[in-house]
Amino acid sequence: MRTAKIFSLLLATSLGATGCAADVAEPTSDEADVTSNVNAGFYVVTHKDQQACQPSQPSLNCGGVYVKRVNQAKTYCAREKAYKAECYVGSNDYSRANIDAGAANFDEWFREGHGLVRATFVMDAGLGENTPTLRVTEAWTTVADANVSEAQFYRVADVGNGLTAFQLNSTIQKKIRPVSTTGVQETSPGLLKQVVDEAATKTGVLVAGRLTTPLCSLNSPCLSDLTAVDMYARLGAAPKCSLKCDPGLHCELKGLNGGNAPVCVKDQ
Repeated sequence: MRTAKIFSLLLATSLGATGCAADVAEPTSDEADVTSNVNAGFYVVTHKDQQACQPSQPSLNCGGVYVKRVNQAKTYCAREKAYKAECYVGSNDYSRANIDAGAANFDEWFREGHGLVRATFVMDAGLGENTPTLRVTEAWTTVADANVSEAQFYRVADVGNGLTAFQLNSTIQKKIRPVSTTGVQETSPGLLKQVVDEAATKTGVLVAGRLTTPLCSLNSPCLSDLTAVDMYARLGAAPKCSLKCDPGLHCELKGLNGGNAPVCVKDQ
């Protein structure tokens, strides 16, 4: 049932798939927030909270999930204001992710470990009490539902002169060959091809896998190999370059900590 819903939500929320330009821009303030804030980054669910909810003895950790920042040994927790192996999340805010039609379904998948989000970790007082909340700007659903506990996570995109793998929550980036997907067992026919095709765009896709760099010679380009364990399809419109640039400059989306940061660059 989940796989059928994935395709319907991708169709309903992705303007790019229709051939039309995505008019919904990722707000500049949100982009600055998720690239400069210690509470921001890419998160996956590690496990659900197992405590039973007792009305007479409400638990601070009741009914939510625990998350971690990918590619990081420790995650900065909004409530504790400290780095821990994982952090409790009581709610998720999808109002900035442009997936209104599919937020409820995606939230269920994410809590079950079938997704990945780019978000800012905040304390939200809107629920009547301070609740650890992920303020989501990007929502991604898995292609294969694979075990990615030992994988590294990358945004793969073509930002000029071939594919580049930008390590999430990091400044590391490597030029790569086409992603190897031989070990990816898709849960919905055709979804893997769609995601692989999206990797060749400027906004790209997310990949969980293993990156290796072979010995290089002076006479050939040094390209790394990225072997995918799983890949992720984005729900919602891809970000639009939102900066107004001076004459002689144009706006491009550049990889920054695995994100799509809008910057002004010189015209060629």
